[in-house]
Amino acid sequence: YFRSRTADLGVQGINAYIWALIALDSVSGVVPDDADDTREDMINAVLEGQLENGGFRLIGETPDVDITAMAITALSPYTDREDVLRALNSAVEFLSGVQKDGGDFASWGQENLESTAQVAVALCTLGIDPENDARFVKNGNSVLSNMMSFVTEDKQFGYEDNTEANAYATEQ
Repeated sequence: YFRSRTADLGVQGINAYIWALIALDSVSGVVPDDADDTREDMINAVLEGQLENGGFRLIGETPDVDITAMAITALSPYTDREDVLRALNSAVEFLSGVQKDGGDFASWGQENLESTAQVAVALCTLGIDPENDARFVKNGNSVLSNMMSFVTEDKQFGYEDNTEANAYATEQ
């Protein structure tokens, strides 16, 4: 709450505001009146990271699937605000538009399970079914079916050939 005494919360960019909101809302945290950053400040900082195409950026002017999904997750408790609801609707449209034919997503030009998992979490925070919502089924492949295509023999998650589990992929 008093981070500016050491470093501004925004020094890490939008990612810090996203995860601060997620952390606060995970524990129903109360922000002190004299805190350096209020919830309103954090919400507005996240909203400022949205591009015209509906995606959110980490750096520069290029939308990123992971940041967009995490921004949706962070903003989802605030759908009573008209500006947040508009931003969320636009972000969902963006994600639907960049979903690959196999049901997966790419971040930094690389298709990967982790980005697809982030999208699944974001959709669920809005009550959108990642398996059956028509906006997220491409060529018969949903977000969830794509994720399940990465299951290894030992019921973890891997990459490409799925012969070896990957701890990060499994965690996501």
